[in-house]
Amino acid sequence: MINTLDRRQRSFSERYPAYIPQTHIGAVCGAAALLFAKVKSKCEVLNDINGDLINKRAEDYLHIA
Repeated sequence: MINTLDRRQRSFSERYPAYIPQTHIGAVCGAAALLFAKVKSKCEVLNDINGDLINKRAEDYLHIA
């Protein structure tokens, strides 16, 4: 939830409807469970400090070897 200055709370999808569902941003990869469980978006961003982990997950997700 995003707390606005007028003390109303709105979800991200209410505040930025143009980005849903075309974009998915995963700030921390972890196991990337959310990315693999959801329907593919037009644009998806997955980030983690471990670049090898991101490359491996991208290969798994895109089915490239």
